[in-house]
Amino acid sequence: ASEWLHWALNVHRHQALFPSPEVLDHLEELDLDALPDAANAIADFARWVDKERDTLRPPPDVERIERLQRISRPPS
Repeated sequence: ASEWLHWALNVHRHQALFPSPEVLDHLEELDLDALPDAANAIADFARWVDKERDTLRPPPDVERIERLQRISRPPS
């Protein structure tokens, strides 16, 4: 799961793509407590999205950005 996550986020970052709803679904299914490096990677990606949101394709809507932010900060 962790290898897929890093690969997927890197592809999205290099192509300036915002993740599709299906990718967000997969991110939500990850057990981030068991994969702390994955949690850090998602948080880093969410920060990058926040800085680059105006250049991303497709332009992300507020709901999907908020969803990514929720995934990157799971409840403690």
